[in-house]
Amino acid sequence: MFETPITVTGRVVTDVTTRMTSTGAKVSSFRIACQERRYDKEQQTWVDGDRLYVGVTGWRQLAEGMGALEKGDHVVVSGRLKVNEYTAEDGTRRAGPEIDARAVGPDLAWHTVIVNRRSWVSAEQLSLLGAPGQPGGRGEEVAEAA
Repeated sequence: MFETPITVTGRVVTDVTTRMTSTGAKVSSFRIACQERRYDKEQQTWVDGDRLYVGVTGWRQLAEGMGALEKGDHVVVSGRLKVNEYTAEDGTRRAGPEIDARAVGPDLAWHTVIVNRRSWVSAEQLSLLGAPGQPGGRGEEVAEAA
C-alpha cells in the first residue's frame, strides 16, 4: 500500500468524538485547521494565508489520549495522509484529506503541559508478580495501573 507520511500543525476546530468499533477498538476523530501566517513587509503586520482543513483519526491508546483535546487547542499531528471519499447529505460524492494519526500532541509553542508517563509491565514481570486471582498475586493491581 502506498503511504504518504505527513506532519501538520494547526488548531482543533471540532469537538473530539470517540466511539468503539464492533471489534472493541476505540477510535477518536476531530478536524484541524492548518493556516499559514506570514509577515507582510509592506503592511508591516502579520497576515493570514491559505487554510487547509484536515480530518484526524486515532486508534486505541492514541484515541484515549486524544480525548483530552478541546476545540481551539494548538496541536501537532503526524501520520499517514489519505483521501476520505463520502456521500454528502445532498447526495453528491465528495472527498477530503484525512490523517490516520500515529502521534498527536499539544504544540508547545502555544501550550505548557504536564507529562503523565504510562508504566509498562512486561509479560515476564507480570508472571513474577503472580497471576490475577491467585493467592499473593498482584497481577490485578498491575493490570489496572498499566
